[in-house]
Amino acid sequence: MTCRSLRIRQGGSRAGCAAGRITQPSLFAGGALDASTTWLMNAIKAYPVTLPGLVGSHILDGCGHWIQQERPERINELLIDWLAGLS
Repeated sequence: MTCRSLRIRQGGSRAGCAAGRITQPSLFAGGALDASTTWLMNAIKAYPVTLPGLVGSHILDGCGHWIQQERPERINELLIDWLAGLS
C-alpha cells in the first residue's frame, strides 16, 4: 500500500508516512511463481528503505499468487510470529 492510498484510507492523515515511506511495522510475503512478484522484484528489494518498519520479507519457492491458499501453514506461521513480535 502506498502512502497515498494509506492517507485515503485514513481520511487524509499522514500518520505513518514519513517522506513517502510507510513506517508502521510490516511484513511481506509473496510467491516466487507469482508474476507480480517477479515484475516488482526491484521494489521488493527496496522495501528495507521504502518500508522502514519492515520486519520480514519472504518469497515462498514454488508458490504462486494465492499464497494463503497454497501455503496456509507457512503463512499462518509467518503472521503469528510477526504479530507476536509486535507486543
